[in-house]
Amino acid sequence: MSATILKSPRHKIELRVHNLARLFESLDPSPFNERALDPAAHRYILSCAQEAAPSVPVQLVIFLARSLGAQTGAIVEGIHNHFRFEAEIARRDLHHQLRIGRRWLLWGLLILAACSTLGGTLSAHVQPVAQFFSDGLLVVGWVVLWRSVDTLLFERWRIRDDCRWLERLAQIDVEFRLIPD
Repeated sequence: MSATILKSPRHKIELRVHNLARLFESLDPSPFNERALDPAAHRYILSCAQEAAPSVPVQLVIFLARSLGAQTGAIVEGIHNHFRFEAEIARRDLHHQLRIGRRWLLWGLLILAACSTLGGTLSAHVQPVAQFFSDGLLVVGWVVLWRSVDTLLFERWRIRDDCRWLERLAQIDVEFRLIPD
């Protein structure tokens, strides 16, 4: 009896690189391994990775021009550094959004209370115009409150998901396949 060990399937992202200026931002003056990825390369890698299930390992396969073969270590380091930096920015953005959302929630509740109080005062008058403005103030109060609710309940999950993907990509397994120049 023999046992076969099956490798877990990997989600492979394939990228063809003939020139490093197409992979890394050419205007970035940083040393090569600290450069930012080209925005198009960043979007492509991230969007392809997000197609994978969260439990499936992701691998980046770079078809690299043979003349660039000596730079594979710096390329891997540059890719990992880029996504590590982007993950840190996303985490900071998440904390900033939550801080703003809490502030907006406080202001929204105060404005809703003011609109409700003023609307209640207006609705004490039986006139249709007063009732119209009373209802309008109540709607305004709820609309002001909505932005904070949106930020605290929904937007935070999108940013948190982005953080997770960027953190995964900061550790992505990179394989090189050399191709003729």
